[in-house]
Amino acid sequence: MRKNVIVWTISILFMTYADVFAELQSEVNAKEVVMKAEEKVRFMTGHTLLSMIIETRRWSRKLNLEGWYKDGTRALVTILAPPKEAGKVSLKIDGAMWNYLPNIGQAIRVHPSAMSQSWMGSDFSNDDLIRETSFVDDYSQTSEGIEDTASGKVYRLVLIPHSDASIVWGKVIYLITVKENLPIRQEFYDEHGALIRVLTFSDFKVMDGRLIPTVWIMKRSGHEGRTTIVIEGVSFNVDIPDRLFSIKEVER
Repeated sequence: MRKNVIVWTISILFMTYADVFAELQSEVNAKEVVMKAEEKVRFMTGHTLLSMIIETRRWSRKLNLEGWYKDGTRALVTILAPPKEAGKVSLKIDGAMWNYLPNIGQAIRVHPSAMSQSWMGSDFSNDDLIRETSFVDDYSQTSEGIEDTASGKVYRLVLIPHSDASIVWGKVIYLITVKENLPIRQEFYDEHGALIRVLTFSDFKVMDGRLIPTVWIMKRSGHEGRTTIVIEGVSFNVDIPDRLFSIKEVER
């Protein structure tokens, strides 16, 4: 009997210290956890096909998109359908962005102050689309511990933008699974602490050898609508010619 009590006590202590150790590790490796999660949603170099469904209280529409990304510094997103929108292009070169409009045959520079504005009437911003801001480089990362959720145990991480970063958010709460460092939820708050929007990730699938979320849903606080991105195909580390990312090529 005494032996069983000792074994039981040791087991309880082991589990307790294991939980404490896990929380300490999450604090120490907060930046690394964010980096691993971002690898699932930020394609440094690759090609993707996706659809975007924009829903509001009065209307909804679907866009078919094709994206090219290279070295994390260049991006090209083209609308393939519907016909009315087809041919519109968003181009990122380093920190600058242009939108090409086929009806005028010209690429228009997007002012830096407009990067937080809606892209094509969706709940995603220009910055979201071309992924100019980095949760790894432009924010500090700290852990508030581990939570139990429907997705299992997740790290609750607080991201605060660096003072010299041109970012509109006061903070971002990032939920990432402990087991595989999968991104689950991002909550965006303004400088006054008000929740502005929430991005959730789901339907994880292996594409081109990498486990990624294929459904992204963005919802703004106080709005009935939402925007859903569905990733239909991805190729990583493909050979993409530099000439693709040029205003001259886009306007051709």
